[in-house]
Amino acid sequence: MKKAALYIRVSTEEQAKHGFSLAEQQHDLEQYARAHHYTVVGVYADEGNTARKALSRRKGLQRLLDDVRADKVDIILLKCLDRWFRNVRDYYKVQDVLDQYGVNWECTQEDYNTTTTNGRLMLNLKLSIAQNESDQTSDRIKYVNEGKHRRKEETTSKHPFGYELKDKHLVVVEKERPIVEFIFEQILAGYATHSIFRKILDKFGISIDARRVWRILRNPTYKGVRYGIPNYCPAIIPPEQFDRVQTILSRNQ
Repeated sequence: MKKAALYIRVSTEEQAKHGFSLAEQQHDLEQYARAHHYTVVGVYADEGNTARKALSRRKGLQRLLDDVRADKVDIILLKCLDRWFRNVRDYYKVQDVLDQYGVNWECTQEDYNTTTTNGRLMLNLKLSIAQNESDQTSDRIKYVNEGKHRRKEETTSKHPFGYELKDKHLVVVEKERPIVEFIFEQILAGYATHSIFRKILDKFGISIDARRVWRILRNPTYKGVRYGIPNYCPAIIPPEQFDRVQTILSRNQ
């Protein structure tokens, strides 16, 4: 029996909009494998990753390729081509590895024959169209985000400690302001980041680890700069104080 690897991928946006979940894809692939008498040797998932993301950042795909090289896989199953790639160049990088080790792939919802000239042509056309659609989507998102930036609106739901989102804009959380100010004051007083998090716990009763302290100190949002735009949001730290801290951190590093 052929050793089958199940590859599943979903971006956060796709799952939110279409319910195109990893569990749904895995269920379909497992049914397909049983119907074709394949032995499933592994499930390789990339969650929250687009098919255009750099190959090195698709950890499930990298693990799959490692197992291909280790001769653990005979065939790869995926739901449809856009779960695999939307980029012609990256597709052929991976295909070179599969060809080297004699591993094929099958889509359960689409039919491709890569053994003929016409089959390869249709595959290239499909990948090129998908890549163009992805590029157009990226351009639309960029256009929308540029408009939001002009209006100084947030383009992400994630925001730094000390801020919250209100009416699409960042505003200061006043109860957290003193903690941010304290962190910067401690650096200026000569303390290291690994000791500041203990001081925060003692003084304010909350735990902010040393790595997060470092990220706070490096984030220009605290001087009002975001997406490279000055005065994008209210500053917690005066710009000149923030810049002095950057000099200290660079010297210490």
